[in-house]
Amino acid sequence: MGAASAPMIDDIVHAWFQSHRVPWATQAMLFVTYVHGTLGLLAMVTALAGVLWRTGDKRWIPILVAGVPGAMLLNVGVKNVVQRARPVVEQPLLVLDTYGFPSGHAAGTAALYSFAAAWLLSRLRGRPLAWRAAVVVAAVFMTLWVSVSRLYLGVHFVSDVLAGMLLGTLWLMLCLAVPARRQAKTSR
Repeated sequence: MGAASAPMIDDIVHAWFQSHRVPWATQAMLFVTYVHGTLGLLAMVTALAGVLWRTGDKRWIPILVAGVPGAMLLNVGVKNVVQRARPVVEQPLLVLDTYGFPSGHAAGTAALYSFAAAWLLSRLRGRPLAWRAAVVVAAVFMTLWVSVSRLYLGVHFVSDVLAGMLLGTLWLMLCLAVPARRQAKTSR
């Protein structure tokens, strides 16, 4: 069950999605993937920065800007180092000429929705656990939905999206940790 099993899982999941396409799901998956493309994510970052500004949470803006676009740029760098080809699809729904590993959609959405969850959780301190759990579930759901759209559309293998989600989440955690550590040092 070592590294040799990963491509087999990639192939099995890829084949399953390709054999289970239906028109209504295709439209939904195309919509979610377009909304969470580079321009869509940057528009959401801009809108969220505006919300942070208006709510007085300006200290979160540098984390947002470093976290989401930073994850997207880091992803491009990793793609160019790894240079993994995208899946070959007999009847492609999308044709992309970039590398596949890791998934940029997964990395960007993981960073965006992890950021949104962290910010909302900071505002929900002392609130019922159900509210905080709902924020985490919503962030995970949105990240998974976008990632599944990439599998469904046949433009990524499951290992691509898992790596993208991991990259985006870890990068965002690093972006959150730096100011928290700085704040802890200054409060000593």
